[in-house]
Amino acid sequence: MNILVSTNRTYLNKTETMIYSLSRFVSEPLFVWCLYGELSRKHRDRFSRHLLGRCNVTRVEFIDMGWVCQSENLFPLRTPYLSRDSYSRLFAQFYLPEDLDRILWLDSDIIVKGSLHNLYSAPLNDIPLIAFTNMGEPGDNEINLGRLGLSLSVPYFNTGVLLLNLEYLRTKTSQSSILELCRNNTSRLWFEDQDVMNLLYHDRALVLNDQRYNCMVNAPKVFSSPDIAQKAAVIHYAGREKPWLFQWQNEFSRYWWKARREEGMRLGDRGALLLGWLWYKLDGNRWKRPLLRPYLWLADLWARRVKK
Repeated sequence: MNILVSTNRTYLNKTETMIYSLSRFVSEPLFVWCLYGELSRKHRDRFSRHLLGRCNVTRVEFIDMGWVCQSENLFPLRTPYLSRDSYSRLFAQFYLPEDLDRILWLDSDIIVKGSLHNLYSAPLNDIPLIAFTNMGEPGDNEINLGRLGLSLSVPYFNTGVLLLNLEYLRTKTSQSSILELCRNNTSRLWFEDQDVMNLLYHDRALVLNDQRYNCMVNAPKVFSSPDIAQKAAVIHYAGREKPWLFQWQNEFSRYWWKARREEGMRLGDRGALLLGWLWYKLDGNRWKRPLLRPYLWLADLWARRVKK
């Protein structure tokens, strides 16, 4: 099974946890292809050692996409928690080995809790990719398609989980045409490379309305119920509500922390768990922020240290 990821220093250990969670349900050789723009040799070596030693990965390969991170005018960023690295996947087909015919893209803010074999082996025929609908607020689908000038006949899709048909993409797309599309649509790209993927493949992709493989739990009251999440193979913490952030602990965070504990807790994880529990328990209490202010300061100090 070939997996495609993109990561940076901030998301490196989250990507490791995602790969670990996947490895629990993979019996065949697991190959990880990592697109990066600003990862030092030290960080790449650490990532490789962890995946090869802890996650039963057979092979890790890195693809330097630094030119994408440096192209600020072409690839705008409007979402605070995203980095320009995510645009790299638009060009992955031109940098991956030609003998690869398919690859599964997984966002770093995902936990795998079931087999992805059926998805990975799905027939691709003459389509560029398989994606899943973007589960949003009522009316979001029409708004997103409308601002991009796309037909309502096919829903706007989320790009957290994508099965890419590399043979198709190599023959039907070119790097210059993708760059031109980005150049002509920078003002319309609210959701960065996800919008670009929809502009490129909206009328050709197979878009499935199946939360088993992309159960988006960033707004529980809208997107998913606990029953759906329990049965899902992929939990996707889309949006800013990440399970490792103490202020966003909810009933779905436990899936991420379960995988994290099995993989091996990092320095600072137990503090984040304790702070999250306190934040949750003091919900609605007007003394919450004053009481937790020293801990918030320490958490911010730790976050700054980790990013260095």
